[in-house]
Amino acid sequence: MNATAEDALTDLLVRAVRIEERVGRIRAWGDAAEGRVRAQVDASGTLTELHIADDLEGFSMTELADLVTRAQTAACERVRADIDELQRELVEDPYATAVLRETKRKHGGGGPTDPHEWQNEWDRARWAP
Repeated sequence: MNATAEDALTDLLVRAVRIEERVGRIRAWGDAAEGRVRAQVDASGTLTELHIADDLEGFSMTELADLVTRAQTAACERVRADIDELQRELVEDPYATAVLRETKRKHGGGGPTDPHEWQNEWDRARWAP
């Protein structure tokens, strides 16, 4: 790769790392039972907070578990949408597409022949200011 292509790839990787960091900070809420059960999840879908209203009566433990599951599922759907929106910044960017296409072309339709080359690019991007 020439210096310009390397710089472009490094810039793209820096942007990808920043998006990855933003994805890691995503949290979303979902609810069930008209908001009386609320669940927050992180980007991986892990439950991080759960609020159950004090006035939630008349539900069996099985029904309550179902409400928690519904709230968590709704939160996961929101997280997925937020992640998709962030990742779309790269996918729909003509510059990013051109860099990836050129990189693929220069390497015969695949990635670099040396597997460490991608890791080196990734490391440079990760630690760039």
